[in-house]
Amino acid sequence: MRLISERAATLAFAALALAGCGGNQSESSHWSGKTFLLEFPAKHWNQPSNKTVAQAVGDFVPQFLLSLSASGSTETALVATATDGVQNPCNRTQQLTVTESQYPDSQFVITDFSIRLKRTDSGTGKTASVRATIRNLTFKNLLPGADGTPRTDGSFSASGYMGDLAPLFFLQDNPTAESICSLLGSNQYETPCETCTFNSEQHCLTVGAVQIGAKVTTASITPVSENDSAAACL
Repeated sequence: MRLISERAATLAFAALALAGCGGNQSESSHWSGKTFLLEFPAKHWNQPSNKTVAQAVGDFVPQFLLSLSASGSTETALVATATDGVQNPCNRTQQLTVTESQYPDSQFVITDFSIRLKRTDSGTGKTASVRATIRNLTFKNLLPGADGTPRTDGSFSASGYMGDLAPLFFLQDNPTAESICSLLGSNQYETPCETCTFNSEQHCLTVGAVQIGAKVTTASITPVSENDSAAACL
């Protein structure tokens, strides 16, 4: 996933939770006007528990850009995918509205994220491209503190449907959701697929990374609609 309905995605921003020190708390408008880059070093993928599977599937996940802006007590986060630190125009941007966030802890949750993924096998040169939906993207405690130093206690998780993602697995010829989940659940990998909440099929997999943090970047985000993103990648 360096991991995802072509219709407008439904977004949700989870309430920010913070155990403050005394009464000294400030609003997350501290981040307003800044853009942050989030990337995932391979060694930080820890879910599923099989490290080989976690890192392999985590490799599908792109970088993310998060741009924060504020108006009064309302803050907005614009989220985009990125490649080499620059916005990827193949994917639409997602906007989240936040109120009364508590600095420096944060949690962004995107329930459905439509994304185009492309992967090339380094050994064979074989390439696969899919348009998928990643669900329940959760960005927790990733934005930096007052001195701008990236946090090292942040986490990310997301769930993908193998019916969308199977072509990205080059372990089999003509892979399907069923065949990939059978392989992952075998004694070799011991990583059974989960039941998907949206269709009750046992063809989903959740990946997660820990001890990560986003850093301030000079890159910018241009709002991209669903139609614009599709046209950009024809």
